[in-house]
Amino acid sequence: MFTIKWHAQLLSLLAFSMIACGGAAPQQEAEAEEDLQSFLSTYFNWQFVDAEKWVTPSSRPLLAFAASQITENDLQLLRSKETPVETNIERLTISADTLAEAVVCVRNAMVMKAIGTPCQLVPEQTYYLRITKTPQSTHWLVDLSTLKPCPSSTSHR
Repeated sequence: MFTIKWHAQLLSLLAFSMIACGGAAPQQEAEAEEDLQSFLSTYFNWQFVDAEKWVTPSSRPLLAFAASQITENDLQLLRSKETPVETNIERLTISADTLAEAVVCVRNAMVMKAIGTPCQLVPEQTYYLRITKTPQSTHWLVDLSTLKPCPSSTSHR
């Protein structure tokens, strides 16, 4: 009798542990996805002042630098663009309560390829990035130093 109770308790504990560790809570995933989507729509539409809300404090200088590199010609190209930017979160994996990795697809975005060169319309590009949430922040924040094009992307090269 004692053995059956012990096994039942052990199985209950294991089941509870598996459920508790089985991944991020749906609310946490929804919040991370919503915050990431807010970043994507502001950043890739060159709304850098609005995008600042969605980046880590250490990313703010990178954001300011990107904004400083925009020329009048770039702005004219952006204004004349006929198709809106589309963003899609392809994968979002929360690996800890405060860290997540994402793969996102961006379509019809004006992208700066290098300093001193005009921006280019990129039909499609897939990016990898990390987002974090600290006790001090009310949102998930993008670490811009991790924003990198995926090498296997079928986008503009």
